[in-house]
Parts: sequence; structure tokens; C-alpha cells
Amino acid sequence: MFIFRAFFVLLVLNIFSTTKVFAENFSVPKFTSSVVDKANFLPPFTQDKLRAIFSILQKQGIAQLAFLSVNSLNGESLEEASIRVVDQWKLGDKEKDNGILLFFTKKERKVRIEVGQGLEGVLTDAKSSQIIRQVIVPLMKQGKTNEATLYGLYAIVESISNKNIAKQLFGNSFSSHKKLRKKKKSSFLFVIFLLFFLMGGRGGFFSLFLISQLGGRSSGFGGGGFGGGGFGGGGGGGFSGGGASGSW
Repeated sequence: MFIFRAFFVLLVLNIFSTTKVFAENFSVPKFTSSVVDKANFLPPFTQDKLRAIFSILQKQGIAQLAFLSVNSLNGESLEEASIRVVDQWKLGDKEKDNGILLFFTKKERKVRIEVGQGLEGVLTDAKSSQIIRQVIVPLMKQGKTNEATLYGLYAIVESISNKNIAKQLFGNSFSSHKKLRKKKKSSFLFVIFLLFFLMGGRGGFFSLFLISQLGGRSSGFGGGGFGGGGFGGGGGGGFSGGGASGSW
């Protein structure tokens, strides 16, 4: 009888302990768009710009990128949380396995690049680590979350496509990692803005030119209020833990 009671007590304690762990675990945010900024790392105009860029990359079949920042992992490891995010968000194309997640966590001061299996050959673990160590982390240590994100994503896009596409999307100044600058938009750019939306975000690589004119000339994405450009889930590509993590 004593043994049975002891076993019962241990079972109950284990259930409560397990329930507490699950309650405290990281909760994957809802996939509302390709940019989910729970930690408020990015200003609205940067979020809009990134959504448009991600949409073009997906339409061209290059990759399905997503950005996520959260306040805390609640005790869960960054790597485990990242895999849960890409699985629940169904990031990447089923056939190409071309999903990429740039994931920041504020409290733990950590960042991860999660790479789909289809892109591990070009965006290798070593390359992902280099981008984090040499591009993202130094800027994060200075509190420049916006710049760290932009320069980091430029390096990612350059790795999975080529320098010309990255320059067209982000602007020439990103290639040399110069300080972000702002320039006034002309009426010509406003016409391009209208053309882009009249085309419904379509037009192949002509869209790359339009986006570059909408913000790429000035490296700072200084303005332009436009939405996600029709970004949608790719059906869910395969992930096997490729990528890299870092902290600042």
C-alpha cells in the first residue's frame, strides 16, 4: 500500500512538473506575414520593404524568407524553437526545400539563421556563421537592430542568388556595408511605385528593378508604405538543423 501511494504521488508530481514546463515553453507566434516583429526591432517602413523583397524572392523561386523577433524563448533553446517555427509556419517550397528564417530573441540576445535543406549547399553552416559573426553581431552590440537585420539579410540573399540581384533589391551601398543613408524620393519614383502595383507585383525580374528604385538607391529603405506583395506559405520545406546561431 505504501509503495502504491508513493508511486501515485510521484506520478502526480511528474504530471504537474511536465505541465509547468509546457506552460513556460516558447509559444510560436502566428504566421501573419513574412515579417513578424514581436520584439519591435524594425520600423514599419523596413518591415514593408522586407515583405516586398521576400515576395519577389519567393515568386522567382529563389527562396522563401521570413523574419521573426521575439521577446523571450522562456527557457527553450534557440535551435529547438527555430525548428518549431519553420515547421509550424510551413516555410519553404515542398519540392525545393528553400525556406530561410532569420530569428532574433531579445532577452537571450541571440540570433539564428535557419536554412532549408535545399539551400544548405549555398548558404552553408560556415557561411551562416560568418554572416552572424561578422555582419549581424557587431551591429547588434551597438544596438543597431535595424541595420543588423538589413545587412544580414543582404548577405543572405547574396549567398543564395548573386550580387546583382542583392544589389537590385537592397541597393548598391549594401555591398560595401557602408552606413545607411537617406535620400529624398522624386516624382519619378512615385510613378514607378504606381506601376509596380498596377502590375499586381508581377513582371519577373523587372520587379527587381522597381523594388530597387523604391528604396535600393538609398541604402536606408527610407520610406515607401507598401504591403507584403502577396507573400504566401510555400507548403512546408524540409529542415534538418542547417544554419548557425550566435549571440551579442
